[in-house]
Amino acid sequence: MALKPCKECGENISTKAKSCPHCGIGSPALNEFHVSSPMGCAIVSIILIIVIVIIANSDVPDVPSVPSSTPESSTPAVFPEIATWLKAHPTYGTVQSVREMPDWASGKRQQVRTTKDAYLFYMENDEVVTVYINNNTERREVWRKPNSQL
Repeated sequence: MALKPCKECGENISTKAKSCPHCGIGSPALNEFHVSSPMGCAIVSIILIIVIVIIANSDVPDVPSVPSSTPESSTPAVFPEIATWLKAHPTYGTVQSVREMPDWASGKRQQVRTTKDAYLFYMENDEVVTVYINNNTERREVWRKPNSQL
């Protein structure tokens, strides 16, 4: 049992006492805010709602974002050579998204998701030389430039 001084007379009384046995005041030990009471919970809820509304309506200037170093963070453009190749081969679909890939030994590469599937394009001397289907279930060559030495 914890003891606290009565808020009226200062005598030590139980924190659970309904009234002070010395001076008779009601709730003698409740001289601080109690969140466990229904009124305390209501007050905390109201304060929390007010703070959220203030923050939501504040005119805080936008902080400029720092560009991420990961290649997938921005939407890169499809290489012009790949766009031209896709126009010449419409059965592969139209571009939906592009993912940059590190260059490979003989040139550039780029992963392109189209309306049909995901493809990995390998380029050499600014022309498409090999195309692989590159989705979650398979990776296989679907097109190769005639006479390509890959």
